[in-house]
Amino acid sequence: MTGCQSEAQLTLAPVPSETASFRLSTTPSTNMVAPSTTRGEEVDDPTPTAPSPTREGAENFSTPSPFVRLASVDGKQFNIPESALSQITNDTIPMPIPLPTPGPLFRRYKIQDGDTLGWISWKFDMPINEILAMNNLREDDIINVGKTLILPLHVSNVLTTNITMPDSEVVYSPTYIDFDIEAFLHEQGGYLAHYEERVENVNLSGAEIIELIAKRYSVGPRILLTALEFYGQWVTNPQPKIQQLGAGNPFSDRLYVQLAWMSNKINDGYYSYKREGNYVVEFRDGTLALISPGINAGTVGIQNLLAQNINWSDLQVLHPQGTKSLEGKWGMPQFLAQYEEFFGDMHANKIYPLIPITLEQPTFSLPWEKGEMFYFTGGPHVAYGIASVWSAIDFGPSDVLGSCYISQKHITAVAPGLILFNGAGEIYLDLDGDGNWQTGSHLHFARRYNGEWIAADGPVPLNLSGWQTKNGLAAYEGTLFKGDIIKEACQCWDDEKNGIIHEK
Repeated sequence: MTGCQSEAQLTLAPVPSETASFRLSTTPSTNMVAPSTTRGEEVDDPTPTAPSPTREGAENFSTPSPFVRLASVDGKQFNIPESALSQITNDTIPMPIPLPTPGPLFRRYKIQDGDTLGWISWKFDMPINEILAMNNLREDDIINVGKTLILPLHVSNVLTTNITMPDSEVVYSPTYIDFDIEAFLHEQGGYLAHYEERVENVNLSGAEIIELIAKRYSVGPRILLTALEFYGQWVTNPQPKIQQLGAGNPFSDRLYVQLAWMSNKINDGYYSYKREGNYVVEFRDGTLALISPGINAGTVGIQNLLAQNINWSDLQVLHPQGTKSLEGKWGMPQFLAQYEEFFGDMHANKIYPLIPITLEQPTFSLPWEKGEMFYFTGGPHVAYGIASVWSAIDFGPSDVLGSCYISQKHITAVAPGLILFNGAGEIYLDLDGDGNWQTGSHLHFARRYNGEWIAADGPVPLNLSGWQTKNGLAAYEGTLFKGDIIKEACQCWDDEKNGIIHEK
C-alpha cells in the first residue's frame, strides 16, 4: 500500500428489523425544496437546510405527481414511488428518501484563488449584500482560498417527467451480473468494437474502459452505452462524425474522461436527490430548474445528465404553472427509446427495493493489524469522482507520514469475504461470497450495496471496531467517535488528535 490512501471493498447484508413502523398517505406530495447544486468548483453538501423556491406562486405549486405518496417510517415522513406501492410488504420497504425541511434555497461554493466577492456576485447573478448577509460577512472581510460560502438561489422553473428509470438500472447493480459489454459491442459492430485508448499507462479496449468506469463510479454500463449511442453513435457507427459526446461535455474525443464526466453528472443528481429528497438542475444555458417532487433518484440522475446538453429555452411548457419536461431531440423519451432499441424494457429485471429499510452493517473491524496505529486522515467524502454520497473515509499508515512512498504496513480485511481483485492501490472484498463486482464496494474505505454507495454518516452508519463516523461541514472533514473518545480527520500524524490503535 502507499501512504496516500488505504482502500478496501465490502458488501452489506440486509438484517430484518422489527422496530420500523410503516404507513402510507393517500395524498400526493407537494413539498418542493431545492438542495445545493454542484458544478465545477461548487461544493457537494451532505446536509443542506433549505426552503420553498423563490418563485411566483411556488408556495402553492401542487401539480399532482404520479410517482409519489407520503410515507411515515418511525414517525418521520418520506417519499415512496407510487409505482412501488403494490410491491411493498413488511420485508420490501425501501430505504426512504427524506422530505426536505423548508428553508431558503442555496448552494455552497468553495473559494478559488483569485476570487473576489464582486466576481462571485457577477458570476452567480446575486447581490453582494445577500451573499454577505447569508455568510455573516462584512464588505472589508478577507476571503480565504478554500473557504466555503453559502450562496442564495432564486429558482423560478420546475422540471417534470412522466418517465421513470429504475435505480437498479442506473447504478451498477446485480442486474448487470450476466451482461457482457465486449460481446454487445462486437455484435453492434460500431466504432467502440475496435476502439483502444491508453488509460493510466495501460492500453484498454472500449469495452474495458466502459467496465472500468462502471466499477469505479458504479454507474450501469447499459446506461453508458445508451448515452454513447445517443450523443455520438459510437456503438453502431464504425466511423461516427461526432467525437464530443454531448454539447455540454467539456471533453472532445477521449472515451475515459467523457464517460467519467457523464458518470459524475448522473451520480450528482442521483445521490443528491437520495440524500435530500430534492434537486436543482442546471441547464447548458445556466438556467436553474427545480426537480418536481416524487421522482426516483435514477430518473433524476439521467435528467441531470441530459440537462447539461440542452438549453432550458428549448424545452416545451407543459402546464399553466410553467413546468417543463425534458422532451425534444435530446430529451428523456428519446433517451429511453434508444435504450429500449438496444436492451428492451428497462423495468423488466429491476431490483426493488434496491436498498431495503432493514439494511444493517455486519460487524467490521479496523482494516489494519491489531496493536498497530493508523491515522484518520480523511473524513467522509465522495466514493469516486467528484459527485456521489459521502461514503469514503481515509486512513494513513504510521511509517510514511503523509508522503506517497510505499508503506511497509499491512492492511487487513474488515470481515471474512472473497477477494475479487488486488491491484495497484485497490482491493475489492466481496462479503456475500457470490464473486460479483456489482455487490461489492471500494475506494479508500467505502461501502456499496446492490451497486449503490452507502453514506458513512447515514441511515446505515459506518462502524469499524466500534468507531463511528460523523460528517464535517466539508468533504474530508469530520470525526470518528467511540464512546467518549473523538478523533478528528486531519492531514497530520498526531497520536492524540487522529491516531487510532486497533486494540488487541
